[in-house]
Amino acid sequence: PWADHRTYMEVSFARAYQTVREGVREGDPEGRIALSGTQVTNPWNGCDWHRLDAVIDDFLSYSGGNQWDIHRSFAKPGARIGFWTGYGRSGAAVKHEVWTAALQGVLHPQLFWSPSILNPDMTFSRSGRDLGEAFRALRFEGIGRLLMEAERLDDGVAVHYSMPSVHAAGILGRHERDEAATGRTSFPANRDGWVRLLDDLGLSFRFVAAPQVEAGALQGKRVFVLPYSAALSDREGTAIRRFVEEGGVLLADGATGLFDEHVAWRDTGALDALLGVTAPPPRTREKAVARAKGPVRVTAEGSALGLRAPDLASLEALEPAVRAGGGRALVRVGGADLAVVSRVGKGRAVYLNALLDRQDASRDAWRAIVRAVLSDAGVRPAVAVSDPSGKPVTRVRVARYRFGGHEVVALLDGQLEVKTSFGRDGVTVYEDAEKGRVVRHEVDVVLPRAAHVTNARTGEALGETA
Repeated sequence: PWADHRTYMEVSFARAYQTVREGVREGDPEGRIALSGTQVTNPWNGCDWHRLDAVIDDFLSYSGGNQWDIHRSFAKPGARIGFWTGYGRSGAAVKHEVWTAALQGVLHPQLFWSPSILNPDMTFSRSGRDLGEAFRALRFEGIGRLLMEAERLDDGVAVHYSMPSVHAAGILGRHERDEAATGRTSFPANRDGWVRLLDDLGLSFRFVAAPQVEAGALQGKRVFVLPYSAALSDREGTAIRRFVEEGGVLLADGATGLFDEHVAWRDTGALDALLGVTAPPPRTREKAVARAKGPVRVTAEGSALGLRAPDLASLEALEPAVRAGGGRALVRVGGADLAVVSRVGKGRAVYLNALLDRQDASRDAWRAIVRAVLSDAGVRPAVAVSDPSGKPVTRVRVARYRFGGHEVVALLDGQLEVKTSFGRDGVTVYEDAEKGRVVRHEVDVVLPRAAHVTNARTGEALGETA
């Protein structure tokens, strides 16, 4: 009943904005409404962005809780997405924030506030100078206009956006009210872990909301990720099974499908059979149990994909009692099965028996497993980035665009050692130490095809090349 009440409040919130918009349009047929200071989706605040983006025209958004990815996925065509920056912040982190926003289609920065940008003598402060450096590149090199008028492409990867699962996480104490992870099992940290992992793999994705899944939005997709998708409707389950049978790759982590869309317990996990696992009844699975640790052993199936135990030593299993049934485990840790792969029809379903809510050494291990599984299924990024030795370079965001008859590829280094914290209103605060000497990193970028290539920032022609 509480989950249904939360859904009612989210619907009411969206309808309130619809009423405002209808009033605006009555007075001005071309009028637009915008929302400023957007908040992280949680079980309590009504911020179901799939509903709200369908109503609201433009946004001045904060960045927390993967909001830029969410707005990029759900905003109306032609929506103007802005963001708040400034606040006296400076250094590499704030410049990086501006470029990160730009590659998300968030191209309308708003500065808070004049005293943090201008000194009393009307010269620019350090914050103003650093922000200005990024703004000059975007505006006067033409990059901002290029990105604004281009169509962003993805790699056929979809990530589940499920408000019923958000409600379920709140009921189970898995969704903190504050944005930052608390060290406990964390729904938002897990979702962010998936976003970071996909970035590391060079795969561009879009969020797909539960109603879209029911309506057939997985058709044509290559990969579908279920990040702590504890609540699934029967219609979603049917659509997901059809997606796998027709050749898609399903990646699911812990506690998948324990509830229906009203967050009522199921008798068995909605996708247990599809995922090839056997598990205790859902009511018993969400009791606090320590994650399983121990020696890591790669099975014959895992070795065939190139997995090596020394690379996976940091892994933990979320639920030791969940075991491979019809599927085959690629890895075992402390006796628990990890990365269970089940082949169904033309596709495959992968159950990781884990959560990606801890940004530690396990990030590299899970990246190795997911890369191996996807490569085996023929899913690779359109643009490959490697060092001169041929080793894949991680923590680089790749964004691709179609611009008329041209393609645009943008790469942004994510290797910033910057601590972040989050204020009460969703503002990100950086602790940005001086980085010292800047090191140039040479990388090889392999494009989807050979073409006439130009460096859009400098105008340098690079010739006919891939």
